Amino acid sequence: MDIRPGGAFETQMSENGGEFGPHLSACFLAADDQERIVFTNALTGGWRPAEQPFMTAIITFKDHPQGT
Repeated sequence: MDIRPGGAFETQMSENGGEFGPHLSACFLAADDQERIVFTNALTGGWRPAEQPFMTAIITFKDHPQGT
């Protein structure tokens, strides 16, 4: 993960303990230190358009008595 706007985000997944394969190729849209990350698979790293866009995620972080 290259956590910065325009940075690449790639994941792999394994089903039932099998081989890992490509899962998600995305691009970070925003990265606000200790507050929020936003990424989409409509783009790949470096702002390049993706072939099969599906989702955008916004993840916010807040303090909690038991952790983040």
